[in-house]
Amino acid sequence: AAKIVIDVSARRLTVYRGGRLMAGFPVAVGSALYPTPPGLFFVNEKTIPTPGSPYGALALGLSGFQPRLPTRGALAIHGTNDDAIIGQAVSDGCIRMHNADVLKVSRWVPSGSPVVIVP
Repeated sequence: AAKIVIDVSARRLTVYRGGRLMAGFPVAVGSALYPTPPGLFFVNEKTIPTPGSPYGALALGLSGFQPRLPTRGALAIHGTNDDAIIGQAVSDGCIRMHNADVLKVSRWVPSGSPVVIVP
């Protein structure tokens, strides 16, 4: 089984498979206004965004929401077309990754896998 652990304060996403560390990646996290909420979630869908969208190469939809965004607050781990923001707290709660990194994570982590977000 695969698992994703996101450490918001470290701005790092780590992937485990069968209890074994696969890799860690730098990420952008939610801003002070729309922080990435902690908790236990799961990957509920994988979506290839339309070219040029702000979601980059791939989006892994999560089972959680950013509570301050009731109309569009579904959480996701997704790529970005702006690599300069990686490592910063700039999103509306989502986890943003380099496109190559989110594609790698998607290959390792099937839908239904748990995602643990720690503050």
